[in-house]
Amino acid sequence: MLELVARYVEVTTVNAGVFPRTKGPSRGRKTFLSLADYPVADVAEIREITVSARVPVPSSVITSVVRHDVDGRRSRLFP
Repeated sequence: MLELVARYVEVTTVNAGVFPRTKGPSRGRKTFLSLADYPVADVAEIREITVSARVPVPSSVITSVVRHDVDGRRSRLFP
């Protein structure tokens, strides 16, 4: 199924972390590459992904939905 949405998924080999890095590579817009263009041999190096567009997901594959609030609270929305 990932092949169907690969053009909407972007990946990076740089972990953003919580705080800006003082040394080493920093994550930014230029560090992301389309999953469709990412070398298959290097997938173990992926540290983060982002989805750039709405991706249709069949309801049959959804097992749960949890909202994560900024204050750290979580609430189950489904089931």
